[in-house]
Amino acid sequence: PYQSMIIKFDKGPAPRPAKEIKRTEIALGDWTLKFPTRTLPNVSLIAWKDLPGSEEEKAYSGAATYVTRFTLDEVPPRLWLDLGRVEAFALVKLNGVEVRKLWCLPYKCNLSGYAKKGENVLEIEVTSTWHNRLTYDLRQPVEKRKTWTTGGASAKSQFKDSGLFGPVKLTAHDAAERL
Repeated sequence: PYQSMIIKFDKGPAPRPAKEIKRTEIALGDWTLKFPTRTLPNVSLIAWKDLPGSEEEKAYSGAATYVTRFTLDEVPPRLWLDLGRVEAFALVKLNGVEVRKLWCLPYKCNLSGYAKKGENVLEIEVTSTWHNRLTYDLRQPVEKRKTWTTGGASAKSQFKDSGLFGPVKLTAHDAAERL
């Protein structure tokens, strides 16, 4: 929703049939979720507001990092990552190197050239909007508020979903392919 694209139709000859590409999904390990003030191991990909914690922790707005690991016996020619659903912005790193910033659908990127044989560490830093923190603060006495705004959220607003929801898929391809 709320996106657009430009599609160009060429009047050239009909394209040749595409070569069949072998795809293999690679298993990811458990996820660890790192907030600035706490770390949650073996976390499910659910909304931050639904994680265990205080009401203020559920209202967290900002960036948190999901970390998982996977092992490759051989490095495939192409390696694609599909994050599924993200609310709202994602920064993808593989083995400590920034790969791509993803801010709209599709939350997908090419990891080719960043993977290595053996263990790989995948980090997805997700940044949310301020909505939940503003909502939380508007429910607090004025002297306890950390944020202020002239519009948007209200004390009656519900917390919105924030985080990485997936399903996250890592797929090895045996040939070059466009996303």
